[in-house]
Amino acid sequence: MIVIEKKVVVKLEKSLKIDFLLSNPKKFKEELGETKQKLIS
Repeated sequence: MIVIEKKVVVKLEKSLKIDFLLSNPKKFKEELGETKQKLIS
């Protein structure tokens, strides 16, 4: 049950983040850079 809830929360956070980032392109690029670094490391 908790796992499913976590997935939903992550999805909500992602969609909220995307909405926020779309309205703030500079921040969007910064976040993308950070995400890439996390994926590489």
